[in-house]
Amino acid sequence: MTKVVFIEFERGFIMENTAKNYKLSDLKIGMRVNVEDLSSIYNTWIILYKPKKTHFEEDGIIGFIGSEPNSESDALYTKDNIITPVYNDSTDLEGDIFDEE
Repeated sequence: MTKVVFIEFERGFIMENTAKNYKLSDLKIGMRVNVEDLSSIYNTWIILYKPKKTHFEEDGIIGFIGSEPNSESDALYTKDNIITPVYNDSTDLEGDIFDEE
């Protein structure tokens, strides 16, 4: 899902894509991001959390980045957090593979 902003001008509206499309090297624990900003990062688990009593615009705060979930990522799962796990599998880029017989 791409975040779109509508900007009004004299003759109508234009659309502006505001997705940032981060690279893995851009990410830091504690950053506020939207899920669509992470769409170009593959084969890496990114766990976002958002305290239930907050009202910031982004989907969550990066609490974990790694190749496999572990005790560090598990610690984010509390009753006070909304959790959004993000994992983009690079095999999805390959398309459908058919086995010819």
